[in-house]
Amino acid sequence: MRWLNTHNRTIILICAGLFITIVIIIFETLEPVSLAHQKLVGEVIQPFALSIGALLSGTAGLVYLDGWLEKQKTNNKLVVDWSNRFPTEKLNKDFEVIQSDQMQGVIYVFDKKNNKKHWIVDPETLRALGLNYSDVKTIQNNEFEKINRGDNISISL
Repeated sequence: MRWLNTHNRTIILICAGLFITIVIIIFETLEPVSLAHQKLVGEVIQPFALSIGALLSGTAGLVYLDGWLEKQKTNNKLVVDWSNRFPTEKLNKDFEVIQSDQMQGVIYVFDKKNNKKHWIVDPETLRALGLNYSDVKTIQNNEFEKINRGDNISISL
């Protein structure tokens, strides 16, 4: 749905707004001859207005869906990238999941190769990487502070 970029959405909304304005001006300039004529004008404008409203709502829904799908693709790519970097079969060999004894619940991946710790920003990221709280090792804070800090690990933007 790349055709539905911001520029095209803006054009669609401007055109719809102009179209509605023109139709209203045309119907307002007509002199109502009778109550029956006014009723007829109302019967014509109402379905038209409902159709335009549905079109605009549908466009907004497509825009939201497109953004959501793009975010899901990005999140899936992040999961794959981090999972490739820290595959669960290398747990406790090439990397460990750690926390400081003074900051319980703040979980890091400790990359033994690079001597860097990477903060896992939320439980969803921990689970997406195939890790869980039973994998976490608590280390003394003085050892924890000696480890250099690397990039944060997050699967969401």
